Amino acid sequence: MARFARDRLIQWAVIRHSMVLLNPRETNEVLGMTQYFGGALGIAEAVVPSDKPVYIMAEQEGGVWDEAHICIDCWYSEAFAPLRKALGLKD
Repeated sequence: MARFARDRLIQWAVIRHSMVLLNPRETNEVLGMTQYFGGALGIAEAVVPSDKPVYIMAEQEGGVWDEAHICIDCWYSEAFAPLRKALGLKD
């Protein structure tokens, strides 16, 4: 168990995540136009008439975010290295 000095600030990381749904038809339209425009995803999204190929469930009415609170010393420990790598974060 970690002990903290009284004058030291305790820091922690908050990881927030939600479920995501893909609309297959609209996603295929965007990805197809991305290939057509040579990988320019922003142009493809502007050109395709689809409303929303990706739905973030927490942004919908009544959606819920899941949160994980991790102390900063633990976050930078070796135990969380695979998660930091998966999120594309540098040490």
